[in-house]
Amino acid sequence: MLIIAVVAGLLLGSCVAGTPPSPTPDTIIPQLKTLVVAAKDSPAADKAKADFVGDGADDQVEIQKAVNLAGSAGGGTVLLLPGTYILGDVIDLMPNIKLIGQGDLTVLKVKNNLGRNSSLLRIPTAMSNVEISNLALDGNKSNNEGFIITGIEAQPLSKSLISNIWIKDFTNHGIELVGSYDNKIVGVRVTGSNVGVSLLSFSYRNVIIGNVAEGNITGFSIASDSYENTITGNLAKNNSASGFSLCSAYRNTISNNTAIGNEGAGLRAQDNSEYNIITNNIFNGGLDGIILTTTGTYEKSRYNTIEGNTATGNSRYGIFLQEATGNQVKRNDLRGNKSGNMFGTGNIVADNILGPK
Repeated sequence: MLIIAVVAGLLLGSCVAGTPPSPTPDTIIPQLKTLVVAAKDSPAADKAKADFVGDGADDQVEIQKAVNLAGSAGGGTVLLLPGTYILGDVIDLMPNIKLIGQGDLTVLKVKNNLGRNSSLLRIPTAMSNVEISNLALDGNKSNNEGFIITGIEAQPLSKSLISNIWIKDFTNHGIELVGSYDNKIVGVRVTGSNVGVSLLSFSYRNVIIGNVAEGNITGFSIASDSYENTITGNLAKNNSASGFSLCSAYRNTISNNTAIGNEGAGLRAQDNSEYNIITNNIFNGGLDGIILTTTGTYEKSRYNTIEGNTATGNSRYGIFLQEATGNQVKRNDLRGNKSGNMFGTGNIVADNILGPK
């Protein structure tokens, strides 16, 4: 499966490319009746007004029925009332569907000992105009070790919205978009997972704004020939590897983000990552502020613009250009890093603030 290959590639430090997606046509979500789903532990009044009520063991059955019914009518809203929904299998979404909860009061949780690789929510084939909002997703990692479980998996998705989602404890990615484009991810918080938010395999023109990735392995990842994405206003904090990772990614804009206290770099770009704009970010208190490097036989990371960033108080370098050339490094505040900075050769370096802080 593509998902397993991508995970293996990320863990080995390489980037996996796929096939460019075929665009899907624009559609309009019809204004259809809302279908209401309640959980087994929802209040009695909520159950009384629900179209479907879960059994507390395999609640994906009732949610999938609601999705299918709305989808068969051309689209609509599936409203999940407050409660904990225990899922023993994936929920496959359909075009023109809104899956809406009641904030962190609506919890979708992987059942104990699922015993296989899976996702909670999946876009199984190319589709557009989907909304997933106001939900909490619990990967129940402690009871599902050894299996690859993703929060939201899309391959591919377009012209859709993922917003206000609380995601925790997934053995794989919190959100993973594969070959996806023109989507917006906003107001999502991911903790305790492998990767918080990832864009893979020719994903392009997505906007990732105002999200938090804390206590994962990697916070935000753009990889395998993903391009022209905008990553802005996000926080990556206390992740055990990098806050932001670019791997064979190009022409992306990484701006006005904050990475604090990550055990790896605030931002790591590697393996032929080119023409990215990295500007006005804060990369403090990690191993390195910004590192550009390469692995194996990949080309160097080249022609990136690194400007106006603050990278201070890191335990090694503020900026470390290793196997990187043709990059512009200008007007960055690089004071107070234990080992200073390493600018390599063949890069344009000007007007940076250096020395102790």
